[in-house]
Amino acid sequence: MILLVFVMLIAQSIPASSMNGMNQTPKKSYIFRTDYQTLNSSLESIEVTLYDRGLADRFRNMIKEDPELIKNVLMKIIDVKKGATISELKITYIGLDSPGEPLKVIVTFKQEGPLFRETVDGIYYADGRLMNPTVEVKVEYYVTLPPGYSAKHVTPKADLTIEDGRTCLKWEVKSGKTEQYYFELTKIKVRNLKLYRKTHDTINFEETKTFTVHDEYVVTSVEVLDGTKTDELRWVFTGPNNITYEDSYMLRKEGNDFYRCTLILKNYCQHCIVGSWTVTVYVNGKEVLTDHFKVEEQPKSWSCIIATATYQSELEDEVQFLRGFRDNIVLSTFAGSLFMHVFNAWYYSFSPAVAGFIAQQPILKAVMKIILYPLIGILHLSSSTYSVFSLYPELGVVIVGLVASSLIGIVYFSIPLMALWKVMKKYRRKFSKLHLFKIMVALWMASVVTIIVGEATHSSFIMMSSTALFVLSTIPLVVAFLYRVFRF
Repeated sequence: MILLVFVMLIAQSIPASSMNGMNQTPKKSYIFRTDYQTLNSSLESIEVTLYDRGLADRFRNMIKEDPELIKNVLMKIIDVKKGATISELKITYIGLDSPGEPLKVIVTFKQEGPLFRETVDGIYYADGRLMNPTVEVKVEYYVTLPPGYSAKHVTPKADLTIEDGRTCLKWEVKSGKTEQYYFELTKIKVRNLKLYRKTHDTINFEETKTFTVHDEYVVTSVEVLDGTKTDELRWVFTGPNNITYEDSYMLRKEGNDFYRCTLILKNYCQHCIVGSWTVTVYVNGKEVLTDHFKVEEQPKSWSCIIATATYQSELEDEVQFLRGFRDNIVLSTFAGSLFMHVFNAWYYSFSPAVAGFIAQQPILKAVMKIILYPLIGILHLSSSTYSVFSLYPELGVVIVGLVASSLIGIVYFSIPLMALWKVMKKYRRKFSKLHLFKIMVALWMASVVTIIVGEATHSSFIMMSSTALFVLSTIPLVVAFLYRVFRF
């Protein structure tokens, strides 16, 4: 860092009476800029603005009398690092030909040599003086670090910013005060870019590069070594249909740590996000890591086997509706997707054989259409119910389950269950103590409570058990309620 050369220049060249006049004009400012191009070279600039008209005019006269005066003085008093040299000295005047107006003088030069000191541990650091004259002026120091470097242990405290991807330190020194500055250089390293699918379990993440439209998040992670609070991480996601998402933040601590960034897929329409994506990580504006992933339309889903066999094609409207209800409503939620795990395990244990038999019996196909007709109507009604709660999908899918299970129980299970209770009524002495209705109510209430617990804990096991119990207890409970009301 160089000394405040113009202060010395003023002290050598301007009478004391003019110096006293400067105390009345606190606008005067000195700006020092050091831009380290590398560890061994820097571009320096000093910007001095003289607002005092008398002082500015005195400088104008001095410069006109001897154009080389300031340059010669500067070459003598610039504080050059030991072993370094200066070159390309240039002086620019703004307002030189405007008497009575402020005068701005800009000095630029290049410094080359060992500008940073290196310790035995390989740590580069810089030290020097932040100076201010005794007069009432404002002095600012800017230090832009070499590309790829940040600073730590900055003393005194400086404002830290990122300019053009590089760390910049800024000090403001109070009038009449000289301080020693010190900072160490550190070079951040970033590695191990990984992508994860955020599962319903909030603790665990599944590493993958293939996502589906039903995944709500793409979580990326990197490992940072030798980071500082002056370092900035920036993430850029680019996807199909010109989708771009960016996020950036300063590191929260010095040293080594892991940092994440999350792309929220559910913020975009499902058909927009299908395709190839690229995620790029920048450190202080410089690209350091890149990876790719893809978002698929949906995982290969189980087909509606019995419905397909009944309607003879997966393209029939009824089959498409059943599949859409399952994929777009039930599977789009945590509770619904876990229920489908249980349902699929049961349904696909027998449906292939049943579907094969139906496919070979034309009469049976007609019978199955009649049987499925109420089910499709029930699910249409349930779908309409879900739209009312679309802002709260987890609650909505539970309401859908309640409506669908209740209507399925009434339509498909009323006759067999009531017949069963008629038979049991003959043996009521034997069964009276069982209080079946109260037991069913207790089971249903327990299922609702455990669904809430499953949502709160994001436990897959609890949610699978509770949703299955919810559906199985709702069907007989609704029929039992009707039985008690109408006293069949």
